Amino acid sequence: MSNLPPQRKQKTRVQLSDIAAQTGVSLSTVSKVLNGRMDVSKQTRQKVSEALKSSGYHRRKSGTKSNRYIEV
Repeated sequence: MSNLPPQRKQKTRVQLSDIAAQTGVSLSTVSKVLNGRMDVSKQTRQKVSEALKSSGYHRRKSGTKSNRYIEV
């Protein structure tokens, strides 16, 4: 018998390119929807938002990247 821990099922992370391909829009359009830009039609925004939700997509935590620099 092996003392190795049982294999965990590794989740594959949904990528924005997958959502773009699924919805038939560009990667930049998916990004615009995520960032709340207003230059996306209501219909496209709804289609992309539904795809994001159904795929289980969630944004990475941003961490403290914005705190790395101090303005002088």
